[in-house]
Amino acid sequence: MKSDIRVTATGWVFLFFLLITFLIALNTGNGHAYILLSALMSVFLVSSLLSWRGLGRLEAEFIPPPEIYRRKPAEFLLRFREIPDFLVRNLDIKVELDEKVKSCDFFDLYADRSVRLTFLFEKRGEVMKKRVTVKSRYPFGLFERFRIFECENDVIVFPAVKRVEVFPGGSGFPGAHDFEGKEGTGGDFIGIREFRKGDNPKRIYWRGIFSSGKLLVKQFSALETGKVTVEVDSSSGENDIDTAASYAVSYTHLTLPTN
Repeated sequence: MKSDIRVTATGWVFLFFLLITFLIALNTGNGHAYILLSALMSVFLVSSLLSWRGLGRLEAEFIPPPEIYRRKPAEFLLRFREIPDFLVRNLDIKVELDEKVKSCDFFDLYADRSVRLTFLFEKRGEVMKKRVTVKSRYPFGLFERFRIFECENDVIVFPAVKRVEVFPGGSGFPGAHDFEGKEGTGGDFIGIREFRKGDNPKRIYWRGIFSSGKLLVKQFSALETGKVTVEVDSSSGENDIDTAASYAVSYTHLTLPTN
């Protein structure tokens, strides 16, 4: 987290008139000029102190969605805490996710001091720049203080999920009639394959015999959970890898019961 304060353009104009008033009071010795100078200096000092204190205890929480996919809108939650009511109306908020930038102000905040921002990513991979910048010119606009919050959560964009069709065999891949995973007897239905020696006759798919002319059996998954590995050929070009990764994710979503 980083914070800083700087003089705004309005503040520099104010400083210019303050300097002019100081020179007039110094050269003329006019009491009214000294009173005006004191008032201007008081306003400047009070503005600097309040600006520094305004964002002092502000905390921001930037929460990404559980899963983010390429070319699919992803909604992020930005929530603020320890923010005084008088400061809410003076906030200028900017969220940066790599080259993606979203800006908002207090009009966009909900009653619980939160805002939801939607991003659309064109590239897969990890988002490296995750930054929230909050600015405030409270109270007189002479100073601008800003705080930068870095998101600690990992933001990873998965390949795009494409529309795919279910093919015979349940595995989802064209022409794949045999499930290569671990079979069982008490799990979910996962596909149909040709009868093998030792198969349980109770699993014979009788309707498939008439349509295919082959002896087929139903396949069921094992009850125990296991690890699933999806391999993608990376020997082609970048565009081919993106397409292959997208289809791998799509078929995984389609075939795994728990997605």
